[in-house]
Amino acid sequence: MLHGHGEFHWDETGLVYIGDFKENKITGRGKIIWPNKSEYIGDVVDGIRHGFGTYTDSNGLQYNGQWKNGKKQGKGRLNYTTDGSIHYDGEWDSGLRHGYGVYHYSNRATYEGQWKDGKRHGEGTMHWSDRDEIYTGSWVDGKQNGLGCHAWHILRVRTSQYSLPNVYDGQWANGKRNGLGTFHYPNGSKYVGYWKDDLKHGKGTLILKDGRIFERTFYEDRLIDENSDSLPSSIDQLTLERLDTRIPLVTECLSDPTEKNSVLKDTSDSNLLENYLKPHISPSDYTHSELQNMQNVITAYLTPLRSIYRFYGKLGMKQLPDNTIILRYVQFCQFLKDCKLHQHTSLAALDRIIAVSYGSEDGDDSCVQNPEKLISFGTFVNILVILACNLYTQEESYVHEKITKSKPSDALLCLLTQAIISNACKLSGVIYQDNEKSKEIHVFLQPLYQAYKFLVRIKRKFQKSIHPPPYTMTVRNFLLFSRISIY
Repeated sequence: MLHGHGEFHWDETGLVYIGDFKENKITGRGKIIWPNKSEYIGDVVDGIRHGFGTYTDSNGLQYNGQWKNGKKQGKGRLNYTTDGSIHYDGEWDSGLRHGYGVYHYSNRATYEGQWKDGKRHGEGTMHWSDRDEIYTGSWVDGKQNGLGCHAWHILRVRTSQYSLPNVYDGQWANGKRNGLGTFHYPNGSKYVGYWKDDLKHGKGTLILKDGRIFERTFYEDRLIDENSDSLPSSIDQLTLERLDTRIPLVTECLSDPTEKNSVLKDTSDSNLLENYLKPHISPSDYTHSELQNMQNVITAYLTPLRSIYRFYGKLGMKQLPDNTIILRYVQFCQFLKDCKLHQHTSLAALDRIIAVSYGSEDGDDSCVQNPEKLISFGTFVNILVILACNLYTQEESYVHEKITKSKPSDALLCLLTQAIISNACKLSGVIYQDNEKSKEIHVFLQPLYQAYKFLVRIKRKFQKSIHPPPYTMTVRNFLLFSRISIY
């Protein structure tokens, strides 16, 4: 009879047990060694891991905690990397994360809260320390569902100790904003209304920081009602353009055989917005795979694009509010000129292309964009894709004895490599050559823009334009205006 401390080998399987025996049963405390060098040290009952013990697999990954009938049960910690940087520490049930626990992910994200059957389920908080983002609220089957609050920050200078927060507080469904919710903008204004699949959809109220209130109706993030009361330009930009604020990507480690893949939506500030791109892509090319290819191209060039965005966002600015860099349309036009995108067309033609998805912010689509219009980094990226689809997909190539037009993803790659990366940040023209003069020019941008709009309206009244809106002036009109102004 096996009783006491000993060692037993199974020749058929190669399994080895070293430890306590009790009345011919493997019961007590011992060590189990598998043929692949995995091992378990801890409590054993009838040859099964039961009680407290540590399991280490052949790759060095380790679970230390409670067991029941051979499965993780109770409290324990599972390391998904040898250094323990990716790990789960909390409660288990039948080998799955279940109850309360903390999961540290590979991208410096941390989830602390309730689990059910291996998924985030119940109340919990996800914090992305590298992005300075946080979501606190309800989860169902690994996705945000119910009431929750998501807060994040817009782009800022690295040396600044401050940042401007965006906050959404409201209802969620299947990982997206759905139902009634409140969006708090960085400038103190807020939008209270209904959402559908992350888009403003239905009736809502915009409350400005000075207390003024505007009722609006949206359809898939676009304003569909026309009211006599117009919004200030600085606010309208934020309400009419979708802020791409889906939750960042969290990939869970799958080293645990019981682990189930649960991936959240990728919502970095460079995501492509399909509704805005659709008018510029042919139906044959508007496929999920092609959209993903374009997203991959943007991701590959994110670092230089961010540097370019910051470079132009600082041009002509006396002092950046809170050191936060937000590109203005006049700076974006300088970027277009430096990259020579207007050489075979014109800035006015490019403005018309952009206006299809990003119309004039004051509701008057008959005129060009306001030079003080704010362009977020996400909008900047999407406009680049729009320009690529309009300017570079017309290039033809001879492949397999057939003439084919460029795919949108190929056009985007061509735009980035041939026009933007090689030419950006090399200032042309006179506006930004002298920093002091450019600051003075920015002071008079708004009155000049209002005068320009007035002259365009006069021109439209007496002349029919051959171009679609937004309408522009000709050099002849400008010279006539200059002559009148002098006298």
